[in-house]
Amino acid sequence: YAYEKPKIDGKLEDGEWNKTSAMYVDTQEQVKLLGVNPKEWGGIDDLSGYVMMEWDEDYLYLGAEMTDDVFKNGERADLIWKGDSIQFGIFYGKQTQVAMGQANTTYHEIGIGKSESGDVAYRWLSQDNIYQKGLCESAEVAITREGTKTYYEFKMPWKDIIRPTDTNP
Repeated sequence: YAYEKPKIDGKLEDGEWNKTSAMYVDTQEQVKLLGVNPKEWGGIDDLSGYVMMEWDEDYLYLGAEMTDDVFKNGERADLIWKGDSIQFGIFYGKQTQVAMGQANTTYHEIGIGKSESGDVAYRWLSQDNIYQKGLCESAEVAITREGTKTYYEFKMPWKDIIRPTDTNP
C-alpha cells in the first residue's frame, strides 16, 4: 500500500517508496536482451536493478532503478520495447494462475519508456479488450538518467485498469 504517495518526477527519494517488496533483476537468468543481435549480459554493471509496485484506492504506482552501461531509446511510443524500457502485465480477476500464452487468458500489457515524443506509457494489450490500445493518456510517467542509472516512475488510475463494474459478466 502506498502510505506515502510517490511524486512522479523520476527521482526515487528516501521514504517515498517501500523497498521491502522490490523485485530485483541481478542475475543472467533474470535478464532478457532483445534485438536482432542481442549481446551477452555483462553482469550487474551492464544491466541490473529493482522495481517496486504500490497502490492506493485510486492509483497503481511503479518505481524502478535500473543500472545500464548504455541507455538507448527514442523510438515511437508503440516501439519503446525496442530500446531500454519497462514492460509489465496486469491481470484482474479470480483466476489462480496467469502466464503469458495461457489459453483464453487476456491481460493488460503496458510499457513505459522514453519515446521520440517524451516519457510515455503505452498499452499493447487490454484485458478483455475493455480499454483502447495505444498511449495511456491518464498515466503519469517520469524517467530520468544519471550516470549509468535510469529512474522510472509511473502512476495510472485504477479506473483505466480494472474492468468497469457495469461490464462484469
